[in-house]
Amino acid sequence: SMQLPLYGWSYRKLFGETPQLRLDAIESGATATVPFDETVEAEVADVIDTVAKAVRRGRFRAKPAPFTCRFCDFKDSCPQAAA
Repeated sequence: SMQLPLYGWSYRKLFGETPQLRLDAIESGATATVPFDETVEAEVADVIDTVAKAVRRGRFRAKPAPFTCRFCDFKDSCPQAAA
């Protein structure tokens, strides 16, 4: 998943420090450390660049799914929204 590395990338950009990323599962109490180094930072930057370019070109397609559509601000006006 790109979520925690994206948070790490943002943290590093804001504070100039390498973050320690950890995922905590509330119900089970399990924890997992997610590595964040220069390689991961470069991968995140590439993904951000790719997505930004696609958005600028208008190539940002909806990926409808019941779970994600239910939280989308555009679901009422989106012709692709999943029921």
